[in-house]
Amino acid sequence: MRWLWPHGPADDLVGVGLDAYKAFAPLRANEFVAEVDEVAGPMAGSASWDDAVIDERLTRLALVIGRLEASWRSKYPIEPDKAGIHTDMTLEEMMASQRADLVADIHSIMSAGRTHLQPLLLAEPVILNPVFSQSLLVGGADADFVAGGCLVELKTTARTSMTTNELRQLVTYALLDDIDEHHIRDVALFFIRRPQFLTWNLDKLLTAAGARMPQAELSAALAEALSNGTLRL
Repeated sequence: MRWLWPHGPADDLVGVGLDAYKAFAPLRANEFVAEVDEVAGPMAGSASWDDAVIDERLTRLALVIGRLEASWRSKYPIEPDKAGIHTDMTLEEMMASQRADLVADIHSIMSAGRTHLQPLLLAEPVILNPVFSQSLLVGGADADFVAGGCLVELKTTARTSMTTNELRQLVTYALLDDIDEHHIRDVALFFIRRPQFLTWNLDKLLTAAGARMPQAELSAALAEALSNGTLRL
């Protein structure tokens, strides 16, 4: 879902998905990046969501980049026939080959969540796929996005309840930002299939969870525990 964010520039739209193009040979990888920039550039920052053509192209682009990123993260090779991605195809051909039912599904849940997402487009700054100063302690984890100081994670699960792990993920990400690079003051879970947007003030959430030290000290304690192996996430 993170690749479907109509917020520029194109490099931000693509984000860490660029690492996924390592599935291609170097020459093709460079061509692919140029193609993505050419396709995404005119759409990035449009925030229209009122243009059916842009909606569908963003969705198809998101599917292609998402498949490449999933392959890169999992280390499993892409199944060309299943994914509709062959290294000798142009980006436009990859986009055109994505399954119509998947395009329709993604489009429908994005449309349902538009009421909640639209105001976030106006927030400043918007940081897509943010990494944190201590992200390497948890394998280089990156979040979905930060909008106006609110860390948001998108969830596409069909479950009707929230798990403690989902809330723990938000708090951990916020604490990994121990130099306050992203100025995170609030955290949110967006269950986009419901749709339901849940948000909490970070300080109040930490207090409710029983924290007895300031956020900066909690961040330092988390980093130390992860570094010496007494805590694993």
